[in-house]
Amino acid sequence: MTLLKKIIFKVSYFPLFVFSLMILVLAGCENNPNDLGLTFINPNDTAGSKILDTTIITSSNFRKYINDNGSGNMLIGNHISNGNLYTAKTLLQYQGITTSYGSGANVVSASLRLKYSKYAFKDTTGTVAFNIYKVNRALNLLSVTNDSVASSDIGTTSLGSYSGNPTDYSAINIPIDNQTMTDWLKYSADTNYAQKNYGLALVPNTGSTTIKGFCSENTADSLRPYITLIIQTKTSLDTVVLRFPSSVSISNAPLSVIPSSQYFLVQNGVSFRNILKFGFPNLPTNVIINEAYLQVTLNTALSYITSGTNNQIKVDMVTDSSTKATNDEAFFLTRLDSITYQVRINQIVQRWNSGVSPNYGLSMRCPSEIQNLDNFIFYNSDNPDVSKRPKLRVRYSLREY
Repeated sequence: MTLLKKIIFKVSYFPLFVFSLMILVLAGCENNPNDLGLTFINPNDTAGSKILDTTIITSSNFRKYINDNGSGNMLIGNHISNGNLYTAKTLLQYQGITTSYGSGANVVSASLRLKYSKYAFKDTTGTVAFNIYKVNRALNLLSVTNDSVASSDIGTTSLGSYSGNPTDYSAINIPIDNQTMTDWLKYSADTNYAQKNYGLALVPNTGSTTIKGFCSENTADSLRPYITLIIQTKTSLDTVVLRFPSSVSISNAPLSVIPSSQYFLVQNGVSFRNILKFGFPNLPTNVIINEAYLQVTLNTALSYITSGTNNQIKVDMVTDSSTKATNDEAFFLTRLDSITYQVRINQIVQRWNSGVSPNYGLSMRCPSEIQNLDNFIFYNSDNPDVSKRPKLRVRYSLREY
């Protein structure tokens, strides 16, 4: 063979060699699934497919305190539901306070304006009542949660109070202690000033019968909370408006709100999440998962879901049974009808079956859980209505060599 013919031969057959090599690699991925191989498994390979309906081993609710900075609501109040007390307070800080007022300037009038967001849990006609206190230490509102704020972090001397039933974005104006606001101005002008500015805590009192939402800094400028100060100097009477707030709601409820039987709970704000763990038989590792669907059923009468809440439920594979950590993938239960939720989770089930990931169950939460206190009540595996119990249906095929 001449040199020219050899070159032509090698160039002509190189693509065929590469194609053959790719076939072998993909077949290996499909026969021995791993995180890479899962994406190459063909779900349409249905030869000899079988149906497997699996059952729950456990369904476990747990409380997961979250940080809701970023919410459009500042939640404040108390609400009793079936003997259980829900409570919510808000921490409020202001940045960018003017440095122009030091000694010789005094606040003679101060008022906090809040606007109702038209959200309530669960009594829209009830009374919301709260006191305003100093925060005693520096708290990072981007990360604090209920269990990281101690009672000693909040003062005990009321700087102002409110009690009422706001409606339709109505504004409420609450007089605030003048000396505290004077201290804020002096601290801003001189950070060595003894009285620090760590913000305010809006804490419900015993007069509150409902939890209501007030517009946070994450809403339109006209709705945000601001403080108006009237300042007396040696030469003038000035008006200063504090317009740059940051807020976080600290919500809580006892574990006794979790249903003891027949149902499980997914709730925003506090929040409550749930882990479903299914019994899964040892199928051959070369099984192809053609379809795997999780289905759960909502009890609309027991649930409380408002228009501002995402109706989807996020489903994540649990990766650590002790910490309840998840892989945070994009699986979402969506409504098929008014009560039925379903999600396709082929990859998760394939990982369980192949041994790539242990079966610690599926964690469930609402994608908008920072927004409010809405809750979803689903039928559990011990509910008398068998048709509404959670289901995991798997259609699988055995590969033939």
